[in-house]
Amino acid sequence: MKKQISLILAAVILLSAVCVVFSSCKSEEAVFYDSIVCKTEDFTVTAPMMSYFFMMQYGNHSSYFEMLGIDPQVSLKEQECPLLRTGIGTWFTYFIEITKGHVTEILALCQTAHDNGVELDEGDLANVDAYVNEVKKTATSKGYEFDRYIYLVVGNPMREEDLRACLELEILAEKYSLIYESSLVYSDEEIEAHYNENYADFAVVDVYAFTVNNKVGEEEKIRTAMETIATAKTVAEYKAYVKAYLEAAENLTEAEIDEVIASCYYRGATKNDFYLSGDWAFGAKAGDTYVETAENGFTVFMLVKEPYRNEAATRTIRNVYLSSEDSSNKQKAELLYSEWEKAGFTEDFIASVAKQQSDDASTASNGGLLSNVIPGTVVAEVDNWLFDGARKPGDCELITSGTGWHLVYYVGEGTMPAWKTMVNSALAQKGYDKLVADYVKSIEYNEDVLEKING
Repeated sequence: MKKQISLILAAVILLSAVCVVFSSCKSEEAVFYDSIVCKTEDFTVTAPMMSYFFMMQYGNHSSYFEMLGIDPQVSLKEQECPLLRTGIGTWFTYFIEITKGHVTEILALCQTAHDNGVELDEGDLANVDAYVNEVKKTATSKGYEFDRYIYLVVGNPMREEDLRACLELEILAEKYSLIYESSLVYSDEEIEAHYNENYADFAVVDVYAFTVNNKVGEEEKIRTAMETIATAKTVAEYKAYVKAYLEAAENLTEAEIDEVIASCYYRGATKNDFYLSGDWAFGAKAGDTYVETAENGFTVFMLVKEPYRNEAATRTIRNVYLSSEDSSNKQKAELLYSEWEKAGFTEDFIASVAKQQSDDASTASNGGLLSNVIPGTVVAEVDNWLFDGARKPGDCELITSGTGWHLVYYVGEGTMPAWKTMVNSALAQKGYDKLVADYVKSIEYNEDVLEKING
């Protein structure tokens, strides 16, 4: 399911990365510990817990700070945010709103889990122990007592019991989301009907999209070149024009030019994909072109194949992802691969490793399983390996990508084609959203307590 709860599997990395941000904050501890932010019939989120969830949302956006104009050395309460729907406000308000949505989702799943008799088992609690112990080890390595380290990281008073409560909520929510997802089964008739009713959302096209960023003083020259490419009547002409532009404007070899042109071709693109310009591709005819002007440059499109049902076969893998944000993960990935080899490259081994060590929060809890993967929906390096025509069940590999390292195991062909996978996912998401929406109005947040959170 697309809207998975984010397990804090990479907590230590995130905590260390943002630790300096809150190191000078203070709060009245006794009052803060007992302050309730929100609750359901059986679950409560206190101020320290909300601080933790807030910090995690903040940390998840850290790679975008420069683009968003956020200064990590200045309080979020002192920085204006242009993204708020209500108008002028601060980045603190922005992140609080995101955190409230996340916490509402967690509480909705946890309460529903409780109502249906789903609880944490010994394995789940062992995972909590493991996460807490990792944070303790990090605190010790940095010369801090546990509570002091958590305080520096979160920016508010927080005890071990508060951290455990957060992790238990996350794990229970994730556990029930997987149970709920597996319970949502749709008939072929329901899937077909939903596809036909929402054709524009699921039909795909094949398209070329060549983008050139503006260069100071050359805007008109680039615009003219893009408009020339747009005069192409066939794919061959389009590729020839792009090649001519690259030969004149870029210092590239013949092979590099061919690689750039090949990378401009998108097969099975949906209406919502970033490289499609609004509704253009779904109203155009094969061979039509279109130049999109953006603030930083131009993109010239050519439609190759008009909207169609994507019958592409899907495939299923298990995946352990180790992020490149931690440089030590390269050595870790190689060590795990060596251990996997000694274990006979079994599926059980990689599933166990995924649960404990994968940085992919959305699949870790189910052993890194990615079912019915649609071509083009995972990183290119994994996609190329997965959809290689020679691939056979049991194949495994350690793959390096631009974002990290992937230990992958090929389980086999998917159970449904791409279009049916898309529709099934959309229906499941609809049911999931309804489950969460039923709780939105019933969960109230204490705004006075939220204001006490440092940020």
